[in-house]
Amino acid sequence: DPHLKDIGFFELKDHPTEGRTRSMRLPNKWSCGTRREWNPAPKLGQHSVEILREVGYAETEIDAMIRNGTTVDGRIKKQR
Repeated sequence: DPHLKDIGFFELKDHPTEGRTRSMRLPNKWSCGTRREWNPAPKLGQHSVEILREVGYAETEIDAMIRNGTTVDGRIKKQR
């Protein structure tokens, strides 16, 4: 849409795994303070292991959850 382009509605961002993407700019801009920087959405399972550790699961329990499909370890790339 030419109008949205003219008003700077979209911005290009470099995503760590998806390359260059187009997304909406944050809709608000305040005269004071700073805005949080844009972060891409996490991949499936990207933080699963660290969160499970933080809430107290043992490594053996986490490994079992990954093996039985309860959770995904997004840090491991699947073989094709």
